[in-house]
Amino acid sequence: MGTGGGEGSAMGWEDDLTTLARERGSALVAYAYLLTGEMAAAQDLVQDALVATFSRLRTPSATGVEHLEAYVRQTILHTFCNARRRAGRCARSRTGSTSPTEP
Repeated sequence: MGTGGGEGSAMGWEDDLTTLARERGSALVAYAYLLTGEMAAAQDLVQDALVATFSRLRTPSATGVEHLEAYVRQTILHTFCNARRRAGRCARSRTGSTSPTEP
């Protein structure tokens, strides 16, 4: 399934990104949809996670797409949680409340 990243190849991360998007893109969007409940928000979340993941990538992947997918899924979750946390802080600051709002 994975390309192996093309060790020594300048195109390794691009190949991995293309393979990940083609083979696992719909599964990543489905995962994000479970978090967001909205298709457009899920697609945006996946795109943000892919950008974050591949902009931080230091070396070409030697482990393949399977490991990259797990890393992207973790980034999707962290990005979603961070956005929710920020939204909660913004809502509290607008209302003047200093304690977290109850669910």
